[in-house]
Amino acid sequence: MMKKLVLLILANLPMLAISQNSPDSNTNIALLSDATITSNVSGGRGVPGEVLYDPSTNAYHIITQFNEHGVAFAQNLGLASRGNGMNWQVEWTSPKNINYITFGGTYSNQPQPNTSWAISYFDGTTWTTLDSGTGGWIDSGIYQWGGTTQTPILATRLLLELYSDGIHDLISPHIRARGGISTSVNDSATSTKACLIQYLPSNPGSDTQSPTAPSLANSGKTDTTIDLSWSGATDNVGVTGYKVFKDNALEATLGNVTNYQVTGLSASTTYQFKLRALDAAGNESVDSNSISITTDAGSGNGNNGGGGSVWSENNAVASYAGEVAIGRSTVPSGYQMAVEGKIRTREVRVDQENWPDYVFEEDYDLPTLKEIQRYINENGHLPNMPSAKEVELQGMELGKMDRLLLEKVEELTLYVIELKKQIKKQRKEIEILSKNK
Repeated sequence: MMKKLVLLILANLPMLAISQNSPDSNTNIALLSDATITSNVSGGRGVPGEVLYDPSTNAYHIITQFNEHGVAFAQNLGLASRGNGMNWQVEWTSPKNINYITFGGTYSNQPQPNTSWAISYFDGTTWTTLDSGTGGWIDSGIYQWGGTTQTPILATRLLLELYSDGIHDLISPHIRARGGISTSVNDSATSTKACLIQYLPSNPGSDTQSPTAPSLANSGKTDTTIDLSWSGATDNVGVTGYKVFKDNALEATLGNVTNYQVTGLSASTTYQFKLRALDAAGNESVDSNSISITTDAGSGNGNNGGGGSVWSENNAVASYAGEVAIGRSTVPSGYQMAVEGKIRTREVRVDQENWPDYVFEEDYDLPTLKEIQRYINENGHLPNMPSAKEVELQGMELGKMDRLLLEKVEELTLYVIELKKQIKKQRKEIEILSKNK
């Protein structure tokens, strides 16, 4: 009898707010071993886990072409109500404390100014809407809630819903990761990372987790100077600076910058560098990658007078293992060469995957001409193509642009074939009418 009474009391007690996870700025709770990521999208783009950012590695948890998840491009869900649009969810087997959430909005060539959204959580008993709205961050922005001063919620599920505002059709709803490097997009300069679900420490001093190590690179040198650059370390407590080490000795302590020039060096001499990140709690990251750099031989260029020590020759082929800048002094992160000026050559070959023969597959979702017209009226350019402003600001990737242009040509071919069928059908109908007169 007593045993049954105890069980009855326990069964009716409210869920105890016992922490199932500790404050940690380097952990995305959605990546814990008891987390399950799901969505109601079937046959769309990507898988639900592709949008997650991993602060412990300062990169996307899964690296794919676009790190996005949602319905197929241009897919129209009509006036889908809440719960019937696109839903993305993470569920844990034990409740989790959460005080920081980010989600990445859509790509700018698939605008969502009229898409409604809602973020809610389940505490084991009740669903509560944490936030909701229309447009805003989902239209190529970043959603951000909470922080170190936010009182944590306790949840076993976190749900994001995208749906129609009741007036406009829901077209191409999707979310994406932000702040990392996919195989097609370098978004590492974005400071707010997404998608993140975290339990941050309530005060910086309580965070025992050190920042992640920055990634150090050589961005230029002469016979007496070396330029270092790095991608910023991740720490939601706040990275406040860096320590630069030359040959294992402290060279400089810097603020929150991403480049530094070492001066007063000797020509034709090899130096070794590494870096550590500092945060507001006084923690230091582990050492970054170590790089060895040899200064140039002296004034001049090439093998006669300067820089000869960095070049090698094999079977009459000269090679250089570092980055190359022409007409400028730096190379942007993620690139091997940067040229400030014009390039003239006879031919450029670009290795390209995912060539758009998929347009001719039976299950390809070819937009109607009416949909294309509506998109052009709203955006001033074709779907899935960058706008003139985007190209002006960011340039374009030749391989990607050739693929997109061929995709449009192949789509146009399908429209022409369909129009020819319609014209042939109409001619037959006209001939029959003429004979019956």
